[in-house]
Amino acid sequence: MREFRQWKAYGQVEPFGVERDDFRAAIVAATVAQAMGAKHVKFSDYMASHYIDMKPQDSVEQLAAKFKQFAVQHNRKQKKTKP
Repeated sequence: MREFRQWKAYGQVEPFGVERDDFRAAIVAATVAQAMGAKHVKFSDYMASHYIDMKPQDSVEQLAAKFKQFAVQHNRKQKKTKP
């Protein structure tokens, strides 16, 4: 659990993953559009719509509770499938 919280905190300080890659791509697209003469262009114009409509993320405690619930269910299934 401690390691999970550390990774979550690191992700808030130094974002990584697909979401961050999409953010960077939108910045590049907006920069290219501006270089080609587009006026009043923002990087958010190039973000996928599901990022614009995103709700705030769960807290670390909420994510930890969801993960624990998943682990319990997963372990139950594993016990049932063992010969």
